[in-house]
Amino acid sequence: MSKPNDTHAPISATTLSHISTDPSRKRLFFMSLMAALVGVAGGFAAYGLYELIRLISNAVFYHQFSMTPGLYPANNHLGLWEIPIPIIGALIVGLIAKYGSAKIRGHGLPEAMEAVLFNQSRVAPRVAVLKPTSVALAIGTGSPLEMKYAFPAHDAVGDRCSA
Repeated sequence: MSKPNDTHAPISATTLSHISTDPSRKRLFFMSLMAALVGVAGGFAAYGLYELIRLISNAVFYHQFSMTPGLYPANNHLGLWEIPIPIIGALIVGLIAKYGSAKIRGHGLPEAMEAVLFNQSRVAPRVAVLKPTSVALAIGTGSPLEMKYAFPAHDAVGDRCSA
């Protein structure tokens, strides 16, 4: 028999009614539910990014517009034509950064902190689409460059070095 203060006691109608009457518990329950939904949505977004990387990698290295697992860039039969693929990918990402949005440059964490501090946690829809697309394109084509290395003049350290 379980005790009333037992943490493993089953949820009863009195427990749920206590949650619905106490405002602080209601808020805690709502915030926990929202956190769980955001976590699930983030998991789906990460899986979508993973599949987008696979799609781009299969398209450029195997000329197959599919998300078939098991195709690895190292097993392709492009020969020396494999060398310009990361360069072309980096050039396309550079064009996206130049003409799409300058906010896709960098790692993403400073931009997220800036959005939280100055923009009331709002990110422009253009950035929300272009950032994951450019990341998937860079990783899918095998480009080793990050935007801060591709455009050092826009980095704080790069500004000091180029002056």
